[in-house]
Amino acid sequence: MAQRDAGLPDPTSSPPTPRRTPTGAPIAGRVGGAPIQGGREGTTSPRPPGVAGAPDIGLLMKALQRRWLLACGLGVLAALLLGAAGWMLLAPKYTGVIQVRVASNSRKLYTESDEASRDFNVVIKSTSSQLKSRSVIKAALLRDEIKRLNLQRKYPDPPAWLEDELKVEFQPDNEWVSLKLSTDDPDDAQIILNGITAAYTKALAEEEVDRSAKVAQLDRIYTEANNKVRQKLALLKSNDIPEPDVAKLRLENFRGQLGTARGQLAQVSGQLVQTRGRLDAIKAQEKTIAAMPVPEASFTEAEDLDPTIKQEKTRLQLYKDKMKSIARNVIHPSREPDYIQVSRVVREIEKTIEDRRKELRPEVETRWRQRVKADLGSRVSALEAEIAGLTGQESKLKTETDALGKDIQRLSVGTREDENLRAEIDRDRTFVTETYKQLERAKNDLALKPRVSVPSEAALLARDIKKQLLGGVLGSLVGLFAVCFGVAWLEFRRRRVQSTEEVSAGLGIRVVGAVPASPDVEQIINAPPDEQVEGHAVLESVDAIRTLLVHDAHVEATRVLMVTSAETGEGKTTLASHLASSLSRAGRKTLLIDGDLREPALHQLFEVSLQPGFSEVLLGEVDSVDAILPTNQDGLMVMPAGQWDREVIQSLARGGANGVLEKLREEFDFVVVDSHPVLSATDSLMIGQNVDAVILSVLRDVSQSPRVYAATQRLQSLGIRVLGAVVNGTDPDEVFVASAGNYATSAA
Repeated sequence: MAQRDAGLPDPTSSPPTPRRTPTGAPIAGRVGGAPIQGGREGTTSPRPPGVAGAPDIGLLMKALQRRWLLACGLGVLAALLLGAAGWMLLAPKYTGVIQVRVASNSRKLYTESDEASRDFNVVIKSTSSQLKSRSVIKAALLRDEIKRLNLQRKYPDPPAWLEDELKVEFQPDNEWVSLKLSTDDPDDAQIILNGITAAYTKALAEEEVDRSAKVAQLDRIYTEANNKVRQKLALLKSNDIPEPDVAKLRLENFRGQLGTARGQLAQVSGQLVQTRGRLDAIKAQEKTIAAMPVPEASFTEAEDLDPTIKQEKTRLQLYKDKMKSIARNVIHPSREPDYIQVSRVVREIEKTIEDRRKELRPEVETRWRQRVKADLGSRVSALEAEIAGLTGQESKLKTETDALGKDIQRLSVGTREDENLRAEIDRDRTFVTETYKQLERAKNDLALKPRVSVPSEAALLARDIKKQLLGGVLGSLVGLFAVCFGVAWLEFRRRRVQSTEEVSAGLGIRVVGAVPASPDVEQIINAPPDEQVEGHAVLESVDAIRTLLVHDAHVEATRVLMVTSAETGEGKTTLASHLASSLSRAGRKTLLIDGDLREPALHQLFEVSLQPGFSEVLLGEVDSVDAILPTNQDGLMVMPAGQWDREVIQSLARGGANGVLEKLREEFDFVVVDSHPVLSATDSLMIGQNVDAVILSVLRDVSQSPRVYAATQRLQSLGIRVLGAVVNGTDPDEVFVASAGNYATSAA
């Protein structure tokens, strides 16, 4: 191996005089021989791109590639959770629909003008508004099948909810009106729609009862008017005319009396017709007393008069005032025992009031219906008495008018009297004709089927799951991409070193070598010289670094070298061992010191005892010669760490390492110190002030660029010369490039 270092000076020749600085006066900080930007004057250089660079898609994809397994696992989990959430949140409601038919030709109107007034589009619009009216909705909510749904638990205001959610759809010139309702429960939609249509048809049936009463009233008016016309016609035929002069005087007298009697008779007859109409309407209303809704005011009045409810309401107000008083005096009233006790009493009082209301409701309904029935009965009796009186008056006036009519008929002389009678008969006939038209129209309306009908019950529409499916898919994709982006971002934030280029160009730190990954580190280091493999990638890369060190030793008098790292687990011990072994193979007498006093490892690697070692030498307990142990490799000696304690750190702080290293410099060609990581303790900073140069170990996929940069800055701030960095665990191509760079640097 020594023959491969062509052009190197003879190891037996005297090394050049080292350039040392007095103890306590560190040299100007340099990285690979270049002066530090800002130096010791306190100026700050801009942060390198490897620490402050912004992420781009390429860097994020590389970061994601390094953690693809974690990203896939968490991404699939997030996709499942968000997809399930989207599926559940966008679940479509059940939509019920019921068809209501508004017949366009079931009402046969009497004249074309009347038919024009009943435009079908106006009818269907009014029907649609009535189906959604508050009166129909309230009547539907009072039905037993809807009461069992307990809509009050699901919706604070069921009538308002129905007004908002109930959709009425229709097309102009189309007989069908569609009612739609969307709910979470499929049964609710169907039951509510059936209840609304049932309440509406019941209201229509009540209107049919009113139309029957109207037909009866019109029939009576028509009969009476027709009889009057017949009587006048008979009078016209039996007219007996006396002496003209006498007849004229008597006729004037009789006509005055007849006019008065007829006026009274017409008035009495009109009152009689109206009274009979009111009587029929009241009798029809008596039949619907059981179905009439009881006004809420009756229940409210009964509650206000009930002593139990009045007493409980008074108690309730007192306890509520007490709750407010407690709440004002404490921060968390819900945790106060008094507040909890008073709340319980309030709930008990409210339950007592509600129970009493339920007890009063049947009694109030019974009393109200009895009162309504009694009121209607008294009104019927009064109307019957009024009808009896009016009937007597009508009979008397009819007798009087008949007698006067007969006298007038006998006294009527000439064509003029006959024409007047005929004109009166014509007017009465016109009234009879109009009454007959109204009667026929009312009979026609009553005989035909209702214009609005519900052919079938409500049904459910098929649910559209497109939005639900889209929500599940989008939720899954969002979850997957969000997790992948988050993992990539977090990994990028760590800025783990991936290549030598990230150290040299990204951090501005000189790369003096790159070492490939090797699982058999101990076998390579402890192998005897005759068993070491020629051309091994690790040995070749370390030998390239050694060439640079040997050249730097003749140029810069670098003989005491410290190997450290930013944090633990970055391959510094392995690198230091490889470098020391390579120097010994090149014929240099080399000492490897375990300067990682807190976590020593070299005694295990070379299978030697831990103490005495560097700690005991620093404390002066043993001489350095007694702490140096041989290895199975010629020219390589090891000084283990020894037993560490606080006194060792104090010795380092007092500059104890300077004397030890100066003495070892005289005995060995190279001294390699495996030091503690820079960022976790100050040991390496205190030792580094007494060495010629420092090599920073960087481990690919482990070391983080900001921490490597911070470690370099910390060393430079104390004037410690950083020779450069060695990237461990690199790809073979990067090893080749780094080795070529080392040879070029050495040749220069």
